[in-house]
Amino acid sequence: MKAMFRVSGGRWSAVVGKVEPGTFEDPELDLQIKIFCGRVQVMCEGFCPVQKRAAEPSDAQTVLDYVGLFDFTLSDVDLYDLLHLMSVTDTLCQCLHDGGTIPRLCARHGLRPLRERKLRRKPGRPSPLAIQADGLWFLVPPPLAHEAKGELRGGLYR
Repeated sequence: MKAMFRVSGGRWSAVVGKVEPGTFEDPELDLQIKIFCGRVQVMCEGFCPVQKRAAEPSDAQTVLDYVGLFDFTLSDVDLYDLLHLMSVTDTLCQCLHDGGTIPRLCARHGLRPLRERKLRRKPGRPSPLAIQADGLWFLVPPPLAHEAKGELRGGLYR
């Protein structure tokens, strides 16, 4: 799988890539999302907005269910960072599924490309997210998580 984009912030990161239709036993699932906590892969699943909208909240396991399988000690900030990451990742996947590009979506939200840099986490505070796509870096501040949730309710974080 070749990564189409990467989102990272705090202890979390998500890598999204294109997969062959049928990889997840469904021809509609064409994007693969891998979620990491540090260097440990927590989850891997396919993205399909049609199934996501049709699913009942109790139908699928959430990323929090998978995180619970590991012995991670998570603070409230870690959980906020994870929900922020999932919300933004969900929005970016929807954009790709609809035929858009990550740089155009970021520009529409007022995010400008930056130089690559390491994000510093401030203890006890939510982390910004770095989006890496098409050789460009974009920084999403924590308050935009609420906007992203409003744009695509019921994402992978439900």
